[in-house]
Amino acid sequence: MQLFRKYFIWSVLLFQVGFSSAQGEIVANFRLTSFGNEVLLSWDITSGNTCDGISVLKSSDGINFQLTHFISGICGSILEPIPYTYLDENPESGWNFYKIQPGFFDESKILSIEIIGVEKNGHLIRPQPLVDQGRIYFNNNTNKEHTIAIYTAAGNLVFKKLTTLNFFQLTANQLPKGHLFFAIYSTNEGLYNTAGKLIVL
Repeated sequence: MQLFRKYFIWSVLLFQVGFSSAQGEIVANFRLTSFGNEVLLSWDITSGNTCDGISVLKSSDGINFQLTHFISGICGSILEPIPYTYLDENPESGWNFYKIQPGFFDESKILSIEIIGVEKNGHLIRPQPLVDQGRIYFNNNTNKEHTIAIYTAAGNLVFKKLTTLNFFQLTANQLPKGHLFFAIYSTNEGLYNTAGKLIVL
């Protein structure tokens, strides 16, 4: 009887410790990283916590979330933090909001990331017209070095810049005002990527 009482008290204490830990944040190091038009989610389940499955929830407005992925089975570990990842291959163009719910425990904080989807013509200018700072986005998922060349309506080259990103950062005071034309091409191969018109005020 005494042995049973000790075992019962010890079990209650373990339950209280586990329950208390579960009420805190058990999702740690939650991060979002964009790779072209994909979003990589990564997070840890903190040590001392286990749960039954992990739900990845997604929203386009930060309010109405839906299940986008489920990791089945027992998650986490009593002994050490366990890392998890999920690659969202189809994020929406614009803002994407994510949160993690481990089992029936509290949800994680909400993180957001903006995905810039280029238009059918192969580029997106934001803002247009260009008044101060702006960017021209284009398809460059392989992070190859690209060049942008900007010309006046008369065909005079007025600006040139290199990047390995999927956008060119522009400043209005570096360019003449009016209607300009640009071409983006891979620097090494010289292959055309996209071209268009830019308005600078």
